[in-house]
Amino acid sequence: MSDELLNGLGALADSKVLIKLLEMLKNATGWVISPKGNKKYHVQAVEHYIESVKKDSTLSDIDRAVLISTANQNIKQYINQANILSLAARNIDATAAIEDIDSDWLSFFFEQAKIVSKEDVRLIWAKLLVQKVTGECEVPKKLIHTLSIIDSEDIKTFCKICSLTFNNTDKDISRYPFVYIVKYPSYYNSINIKRYHLNALDDLGLIEYDKADGFVLPKKVPILEYGSKKYKLSSANRINNGNVRLTNIGSILYGLTERTQQEDFIDYCKKMWRELNIDCEDIA
Repeated sequence: MSDELLNGLGALADSKVLIKLLEMLKNATGWVISPKGNKKYHVQAVEHYIESVKKDSTLSDIDRAVLISTANQNIKQYINQANILSLAARNIDATAAIEDIDSDWLSFFFEQAKIVSKEDVRLIWAKLLVQKVTGECEVPKKLIHTLSIIDSEDIKTFCKICSLTFNNTDKDISRYPFVYIVKYPSYYNSINIKRYHLNALDDLGLIEYDKADGFVLPKKVPILEYGSKKYKLSSANRINNGNVRLTNIGSILYGLTERTQQEDFIDYCKKMWRELNIDCEDIA
Protein backbone atom coordinates (compact mmCIF):
# COMPACT_ATOMS: atom_id res chain seq x y z
CA MET A 1 0.00 0.00 0.00
CA SER A 2 1.29 3.50 -0.79
CA ASP A 3 2.38 6.18 1.64
CA GLU A 4 -0.96 7.89 1.09
CA LEU A 5 -2.33 5.52 3.73
CA LEU A 6 0.60 6.14 6.03
CA ASN A 7 0.29 9.90 5.77
CA GLY A 8 -3.47 9.47 6.10
CA LEU A 9 -2.85 7.76 9.40
CA GLY A 10 -1.21 10.93 10.58
CA ALA A 11 -4.42 12.82 9.84
CA LEU A 12 -6.24 10.58 12.29
CA ALA A 13 -3.99 11.69 15.10
CA ASP A 14 -6.30 14.59 15.98
CA SER A 15 -7.96 12.48 18.67
CA LYS A 16 -6.36 12.39 22.10
CA VAL A 17 -6.94 8.65 22.22
CA LEU A 18 -4.88 7.98 19.13
CA ILE A 19 -2.19 10.45 20.16
CA LYS A 20 -1.75 8.53 23.41
CA LEU A 21 -1.66 5.21 21.55
CA LEU A 22 1.03 6.49 19.19
CA GLU A 23 3.06 7.77 22.12
CA MET A 24 2.77 4.41 23.87
CA LEU A 25 3.76 2.62 20.67
CA LYS A 26 6.77 4.86 20.13
CA ASN A 27 7.94 4.40 23.71
CA ALA A 28 7.52 0.62 23.55
CA THR A 29 8.91 -0.11 20.11
CA GLY A 30 10.34 3.07 18.59
CA TRP A 31 7.71 2.83 15.82
CA VAL A 32 6.69 6.17 14.29
CA ILE A 33 4.26 7.27 11.58
CA SER A 34 5.75 7.67 8.15
CA PRO A 35 6.73 11.36 7.82
CA LYS A 36 5.24 13.52 5.09
CA GLY A 37 7.21 13.56 1.87
CA ASN A 38 8.14 9.88 1.83
CA LYS A 39 8.17 8.15 -1.54
CA LYS A 40 4.72 7.31 -2.84
CA TYR A 41 5.24 3.86 -4.27
CA HIS A 42 6.74 0.80 -2.67
CA VAL A 43 9.66 0.44 -5.06
CA GLN A 44 10.58 4.10 -4.58
CA ALA A 45 10.33 3.70 -0.83
CA VAL A 46 12.80 0.81 -0.97
CA GLU A 47 15.20 2.85 -3.10
CA HIS A 48 14.90 5.79 -0.72
CA TYR A 49 15.54 3.49 2.26
CA ILE A 50 18.64 1.97 0.63
CA GLU A 51 20.08 5.39 -0.16
CA SER A 52 19.55 6.47 3.44
CA VAL A 53 21.34 3.38 4.68
CA LYS A 54 24.26 3.97 2.31
CA LYS A 55 24.67 7.52 3.57
CA ASP A 56 24.50 6.58 7.28
CA SER A 57 28.11 6.96 8.43
CA THR A 58 27.31 5.48 11.85
CA LEU A 59 26.81 2.00 10.36
CA SER A 60 29.54 -0.59 9.96
CA ASP A 61 29.98 -2.24 6.56
CA ILE A 62 28.34 -5.44 7.74
CA ASP A 63 25.38 -3.59 9.30
CA ARG A 64 24.93 -1.58 6.11
CA ALA A 65 25.02 -4.75 3.98
CA VAL A 66 22.41 -6.45 6.16
CA LEU A 67 20.03 -3.48 6.05
CA ILE A 68 20.34 -3.13 2.28
CA SER A 69 19.76 -6.87 1.80
CA THR A 70 16.57 -6.76 3.86
CA ALA A 71 15.32 -3.38 2.61
CA ASN A 72 12.34 -4.69 0.68
CA GLN A 73 11.28 -6.93 3.56
CA ASN A 74 11.63 -4.11 6.10
CA ILE A 75 9.41 -1.78 4.06
CA LYS A 76 6.76 -4.48 3.63
CA GLN A 77 6.76 -5.24 7.35
CA TYR A 78 6.48 -1.56 8.24
CA ILE A 79 3.50 -1.17 5.90
CA ASN A 80 1.83 -4.28 7.35
CA GLN A 81 2.12 -2.74 10.82
CA ALA A 82 0.82 0.61 9.57
CA ASN A 83 -2.17 -1.00 7.87
CA ILE A 84 -3.23 -2.71 11.10
CA LEU A 85 -2.74 0.47 13.12
CA SER A 86 -4.72 2.45 10.55
CA LEU A 87 -7.63 -0.02 10.66
CA ALA A 88 -7.61 0.05 14.46
CA ALA A 89 -7.49 3.85 14.58
CA ARG A 90 -10.64 4.11 12.50
CA ASN A 91 -12.50 1.96 15.04
CA ILE A 92 -11.40 3.61 18.28
CA ASP A 93 -14.00 5.97 19.67
CA ALA A 94 -12.52 9.43 20.15
CA THR A 95 -13.99 9.50 23.67
CA ALA A 96 -12.72 6.06 24.69
CA ALA A 97 -10.97 5.86 28.05
CA ILE A 98 -7.75 4.39 26.71
CA GLU A 99 -6.00 1.98 29.04
CA ASP A 100 -2.28 1.95 29.64
CA ILE A 101 -0.93 -0.99 27.68
CA ASP A 102 1.99 -3.00 28.94
CA SER A 103 5.00 -2.17 26.78
CA ASP A 104 5.97 -5.84 26.53
CA TRP A 105 2.50 -6.67 25.17
CA LEU A 106 2.66 -3.83 22.65
CA SER A 107 6.13 -4.83 21.49
CA PHE A 108 5.05 -8.45 21.11
CA PHE A 109 1.90 -7.47 19.20
CA PHE A 110 3.69 -5.28 16.65
CA GLU A 111 6.56 -7.71 16.23
CA GLN A 112 4.04 -10.36 15.17
CA ALA A 113 1.88 -7.90 13.21
CA LYS A 114 4.65 -7.11 10.76
CA ILE A 115 4.13 -10.44 8.95
CA VAL A 116 0.34 -10.04 8.56
CA SER A 117 -0.44 -9.06 4.97
CA LYS A 118 -3.85 -10.62 4.22
CA GLU A 119 -6.69 -8.14 4.45
CA ASP A 120 -9.17 -10.38 6.30
CA VAL A 121 -6.55 -11.37 8.86
CA ARG A 122 -5.40 -7.74 9.30
CA LEU A 123 -8.97 -6.84 10.26
CA ILE A 124 -8.89 -9.39 13.10
CA TRP A 125 -5.56 -8.02 14.32
CA ALA A 126 -6.95 -4.48 14.23
CA LYS A 127 -9.95 -5.57 16.31
CA LEU A 128 -7.61 -7.19 18.83
CA LEU A 129 -5.69 -3.93 19.18
CA VAL A 130 -8.90 -1.95 19.61
CA GLN A 131 -10.09 -4.29 22.35
CA LYS A 132 -6.76 -4.07 24.14
CA VAL A 133 -6.53 -0.29 23.81
CA THR A 134 -10.04 0.36 25.06
CA GLY A 135 -9.89 -2.28 27.77
CA GLU A 136 -12.93 -4.14 26.40
CA CYS A 137 -11.31 -7.48 27.17
CA GLU A 138 -7.96 -9.03 27.92
CA VAL A 139 -6.00 -10.13 24.85
CA PRO A 140 -3.49 -12.85 25.83
CA LYS A 141 -0.14 -13.07 24.08
CA LYS A 142 -1.03 -16.69 23.35
CA LEU A 143 -3.82 -15.55 21.03
CA ILE A 144 -1.46 -13.16 19.24
CA HIS A 145 1.06 -15.97 18.77
CA THR A 146 -1.65 -18.33 17.51
CA LEU A 147 -2.85 -15.80 14.94
CA SER A 148 0.72 -15.31 13.74
CA ILE A 149 1.11 -19.00 12.86
CA ILE A 150 -2.42 -20.10 11.91
CA ASP A 151 -3.01 -21.28 8.33
CA SER A 152 -5.80 -20.00 6.09
CA GLU A 153 -7.48 -23.42 6.14
CA ASP A 154 -7.55 -23.40 9.94
CA ILE A 155 -9.06 -19.90 9.96
CA LYS A 156 -11.81 -21.07 7.62
CA THR A 157 -12.54 -24.11 9.79
CA PHE A 158 -12.65 -22.00 12.93
CA CYS A 159 -15.10 -19.58 11.30
CA LYS A 160 -17.29 -22.52 10.31
CA ILE A 161 -17.32 -23.73 13.90
CA CYS A 162 -18.28 -20.23 14.97
CA SER A 163 -21.23 -20.44 12.56
CA LEU A 164 -22.35 -23.60 14.42
CA THR A 165 -22.16 -21.96 17.85
CA PHE A 166 -24.95 -20.86 20.16
CA ASN A 167 -24.63 -17.90 22.52
CA ASN A 168 -25.68 -18.00 26.16
CA THR A 169 -28.25 -15.21 26.60
CA ASP A 170 -27.30 -14.89 30.29
CA LYS A 171 -23.54 -14.63 29.84
CA ASP A 172 -21.94 -12.89 26.87
CA ILE A 173 -18.70 -14.84 27.29
CA SER A 174 -20.38 -18.28 27.20
CA ARG A 175 -20.59 -19.87 23.75
CA TYR A 176 -21.47 -23.43 22.90
CA PRO A 177 -20.52 -25.06 19.58
CA PHE A 178 -22.80 -27.98 18.65
CA VAL A 179 -20.48 -30.28 16.75
CA TYR A 180 -21.46 -33.95 17.02
CA ILE A 181 -18.75 -35.02 14.59
CA VAL A 182 -17.90 -38.33 16.31
CA LYS A 183 -21.44 -39.69 16.39
CA TYR A 184 -22.90 -37.89 13.34
CA PRO A 185 -19.99 -36.97 11.02
CA SER A 186 -21.87 -36.71 7.72
CA TYR A 187 -23.31 -33.22 8.22
CA TYR A 188 -20.00 -31.73 9.30
CA ASN A 189 -18.09 -33.45 6.53
CA SER A 190 -20.60 -31.97 4.05
CA ILE A 191 -19.57 -28.45 5.10
CA ASN A 192 -15.89 -29.45 5.04
CA ILE A 193 -15.28 -29.83 8.74
CA LYS A 194 -13.17 -32.94 9.16
CA ARG A 195 -11.64 -34.52 12.23
CA TYR A 196 -8.12 -33.58 11.21
CA HIS A 197 -9.28 -29.94 11.04
CA LEU A 198 -10.42 -30.19 14.65
CA ASN A 199 -7.15 -31.80 15.68
CA ALA A 200 -5.30 -28.84 14.14
CA LEU A 201 -7.43 -26.28 15.97
CA ASP A 202 -6.96 -28.21 19.20
CA ASP A 203 -3.19 -28.13 18.68
CA LEU A 204 -3.41 -24.36 18.16
CA GLY A 205 -5.28 -23.97 21.43
CA LEU A 206 -8.44 -22.45 19.94
CA ILE A 207 -10.71 -25.38 20.79
CA GLU A 208 -10.81 -28.51 22.90
CA TYR A 209 -11.68 -31.55 20.82
CA ASP A 210 -13.02 -34.53 22.76
CA LYS A 211 -12.91 -37.62 20.56
CA ALA A 212 -15.04 -39.67 22.97
CA ASP A 213 -18.23 -38.68 24.81
CA GLY A 214 -18.01 -34.94 24.26
CA PHE A 215 -19.00 -31.96 26.39
CA VAL A 216 -22.18 -31.04 28.25
CA LEU A 217 -24.06 -27.83 28.95
CA PRO A 218 -24.26 -26.47 32.53
CA LYS A 219 -26.69 -28.21 34.87
CA LYS A 220 -28.82 -25.08 34.79
CA VAL A 221 -29.30 -25.04 31.05
CA PRO A 222 -29.20 -21.48 29.72
CA ILE A 223 -31.45 -20.07 27.03
CA LEU A 224 -29.46 -20.42 23.81
CA GLU A 225 -29.39 -17.92 20.98
CA TYR A 226 -28.59 -18.59 17.35
CA GLY A 227 -28.84 -15.61 15.06
CA SER A 228 -32.01 -13.73 16.02
CA LYS A 229 -33.79 -16.75 17.55
CA LYS A 230 -33.70 -18.28 21.01
CA TYR A 231 -34.14 -21.88 22.14
CA LYS A 232 -34.73 -23.67 25.42
CA LEU A 233 -33.35 -27.20 25.70
CA SER A 234 -34.34 -29.72 28.34
CA SER A 235 -33.64 -33.37 29.07
CA ALA A 236 -33.73 -35.91 31.88
CA ASN A 237 -29.94 -36.16 31.54
CA ARG A 238 -27.14 -33.63 31.14
CA ILE A 239 -27.34 -32.15 27.66
CA ASN A 240 -24.48 -33.14 25.41
CA ASN A 241 -23.46 -30.42 22.94
CA GLY A 242 -20.92 -32.41 20.98
CA ASN A 243 -17.19 -32.84 20.73
CA VAL A 244 -15.96 -29.25 20.54
CA ARG A 245 -15.53 -26.58 23.18
CA LEU A 246 -14.01 -23.14 22.71
CA THR A 247 -10.96 -22.33 24.83
CA ASN A 248 -10.46 -18.92 26.42
CA ILE A 249 -8.56 -17.56 23.43
CA GLY A 250 -10.98 -19.30 21.07
CA SER A 251 -13.87 -17.52 22.75
CA ILE A 252 -12.12 -14.16 22.39
CA LEU A 253 -11.45 -14.86 18.72
CA TYR A 254 -15.09 -15.92 18.25
CA GLY A 255 -16.13 -12.42 19.25
CA LEU A 256 -13.97 -10.95 16.48
CA THR A 257 -15.04 -13.18 13.59
CA GLU A 258 -17.62 -12.45 10.93
CA ARG A 259 -20.14 -15.27 11.23
CA THR A 260 -22.75 -16.49 8.77
CA GLN A 261 -25.42 -18.80 10.16
CA GLN A 262 -25.90 -22.13 8.40
CA GLU A 263 -29.43 -22.15 6.97
CA ASP A 264 -30.07 -25.84 7.70
CA PHE A 265 -28.18 -26.00 10.99
CA ILE A 266 -31.15 -25.60 13.34
CA ASP A 267 -33.16 -28.25 11.51
CA TYR A 268 -30.17 -30.56 11.71
CA CYS A 269 -29.72 -29.88 15.44
CA LYS A 270 -33.39 -30.57 16.14
CA LYS A 271 -33.07 -33.91 14.37
CA MET A 272 -30.00 -34.82 16.44
CA TRP A 273 -31.63 -33.62 19.66
CA ARG A 274 -34.63 -35.88 19.09
CA GLU A 275 -32.28 -38.84 18.71
CA LEU A 276 -30.51 -37.79 21.92
CA ASN A 277 -33.80 -37.35 23.81
CA ILE A 278 -33.34 -33.62 24.12
CA ASP A 279 -36.46 -31.46 23.93
CA CYS A 280 -36.27 -28.10 22.17
CA GLU A 281 -38.66 -25.20 22.67
CA ASP A 282 -38.52 -22.21 20.32
CA ILE A 283 -38.58 -19.07 22.52
CA ALA A 284 -38.49 -16.45 19.79
